[in-house]
Amino acid sequence: LQGKKLMVVAYNNKLTWILKTALDLGMDIVKVGMINFSQDVYPENPFKDKILDWEVDYTAEKRRQDVSRLKPDLVLANYNGPNMDDAPYHDTIQLTPEGGFQSGIALAKRWVTIFQQNVQEGWRSDEKYFKKYQG
Repeated sequence: LQGKKLMVVAYNNKLTWILKTALDLGMDIVKVGMINFSQDVYPENPFKDKILDWEVDYTAEKRRQDVSRLKPDLVLANYNGPNMDDAPYHDTIQLTPEGGFQSGIALAKRWVTIFQQNVQEGWRSDEKYFKKYQG
């Protein structure tokens, strides 16, 4: 995971366990966007020297623009849906981590598995069958 670009978009401010895991793995956190959630108070960026782009009152439109501009390898968010953006990989942030020191290890294993997946749909390779029929 070292060198992979990570973008995090979240409702909750308790992200230290995720951010620390990513930084320990050598990932480059290119953006943290905190969505305005009236029942939560957003802390200041606890990793100011390592995460330069930390934004509160974040929106879905900003997310689309930032994914296009920053081109992260992985977007972590509390919500993911169709047509959110064009990042190659997405994962959903758990509201609470697994207990104990294993939480970071489990997270890292999950991300490795995501990057090992073949995300190209099988039908996309059917093009070869139709080329012989084209003039």
